[in-house]
Amino acid sequence: MYPKSDAKQPSTRLVPSGKRPAVGHNGKYKVIPDHHPLKPHPTVERLKTEDQEHKRRYRMSPNAKAATEEVPEEVPEDVSVDHRLEVLREGAEVKGDCESSVCHTPSWLDREKFDRARELFKNHFFSIFFSHLAGLMLIVHLPSMTGPLMSTGNSSNVVCLFRRYLSTLVHIRRWYEGDIWNPEDPAHHSIGMVRGMHKRVADKMNNGTGECTATVRRRCPAVSQYDMALTQFSFVGLILMYPKHVGMHCSREDLECLIHFWRGIGYLLGMEDRYNLCNGNLDETLAVCRDIMEMELKPSVRNASKESSTMSRGIIKAMNSFIVFLSWEAMARFWFEKMGLPCDFKMGTYENTGYWLMRFTFGYLLRFRIFHRFFNFLLRMALKMALNSKEYYEGYLARYHKITNI
Repeated sequence: MYPKSDAKQPSTRLVPSGKRPAVGHNGKYKVIPDHHPLKPHPTVERLKTEDQEHKRRYRMSPNAKAATEEVPEEVPEDVSVDHRLEVLREGAEVKGDCESSVCHTPSWLDREKFDRARELFKNHFFSIFFSHLAGLMLIVHLPSMTGPLMSTGNSSNVVCLFRRYLSTLVHIRRWYEGDIWNPEDPAHHSIGMVRGMHKRVADKMNNGTGECTATVRRRCPAVSQYDMALTQFSFVGLILMYPKHVGMHCSREDLECLIHFWRGIGYLLGMEDRYNLCNGNLDETLAVCRDIMEMELKPSVRNASKESSTMSRGIIKAMNSFIVFLSWEAMARFWFEKMGLPCDFKMGTYENTGYWLMRFTFGYLLRFRIFHRFFNFLLRMALKMALNSKEYYEGYLARYHKITNI
C-alpha cells in the first residue's frame, strides 16, 4: 500500500486508535513515530535537565560541605526547591540586622492574628515548647549555626548550654505572653536585648575576633539574613509540617496566625521582609520549610560534625536536669523516624521509656484538652523551679558531668 524507500525509517510503536479510521490505520492500531529522528530522545533531555538542576540545588546551599565532597547521587522525587528558598539563600550574603527601627509598627501587622497566636501558645504551651526544643536540637547541626554559637563561649559545656537555652526559652515565652510592639512592655525590651546580642556576635565574627571551628565553611557575613531565616525554621518548621505529631490538633487559621506572629518576631530582630521565612501564607511557608528540611537540615544531620553533635546532645542533657525522662536518644528517635532519618544509635531502658512516653503523650493523651492543661501546668512548674533554683541545677550538672570550669 505504501511506497518503499531506501532511507532508514524512524522507530515506531503501536497505540490503540480511536473509532474513526486514520492514516496508517492497521486494524485496531495505528502506527505513530516515537520522536523526530533528528531530535535528541526526550528521555536523554529530561535526564540531562534533572542532573543540571540537581547540581544547581546543592551548589547554592550556604551550608554545603567542602567542594571536594561528592554531591549526593539521589534526591527524593517530591523535593523541589522553589523560588522562595532561592531568595532566602541570597540572604546568606546579607547582614542579619538590616538596622530597621524597633519602634516602627509595619503596615502588614494584623493584631487580631498576632493575639490569636499568643492564645494558641497559651493553650498548647507544652506542645510548642517541645517543638521549639526539638528545633533547637536539630538546627545546631547546620555548619552556619555552629560557628556563631561556638564563638560566644556560652556553648562550651552542659552547664553553659543550660544557662543559654533556659534563657532562650524564657525570652521566647516572654514574647508570646507579652506585647512586643509596646515599648514599655518587658517583651519589647527582651526582643531588643536578643537583637543586640546577635549584632555583637556578628560584629565579633565579621571582624575576625571570634572563634570559628575548622569544620565550618560559611559565606560572609556571620549571622546573615539566611541564618535568621533558618533560626525561624527551628521555631515554626516542625510545628507547621507535623502539628499532630506534637499533639496540636488546630486549624489552618491557627497555623496562619503562628506564621504571622513569627513574621513579626523576625521583623523586630532586624530581618528584611524578603528574607523573612514567614513572609507568606501557610502553603507557601510550608513548602519552603519542606525544602529547608530536605536541602539543608537532613544532609547536615547525616553528616554532622563532632562539634554540632556534641552541642545537640548537650542541649537535651541540660534540659533533662529539670524535665523527667528527656534524653537525646528518645528525642532523636521521635523526630528522626518522622523525618525519614536513620536511628543508628543505642538506646537503653531509660531512653526507650522516654521515647514511648512521648509517643503515648503526643499521639494519644493530647487529643484531649484536659491533658493539654495538665502538661502545660507541669511544664510551667518545672520551668519555674529551674529559674528559681538555677545555681542548684548548675551545680548538679557540673557534678554529674564532672565539669570543673564553669
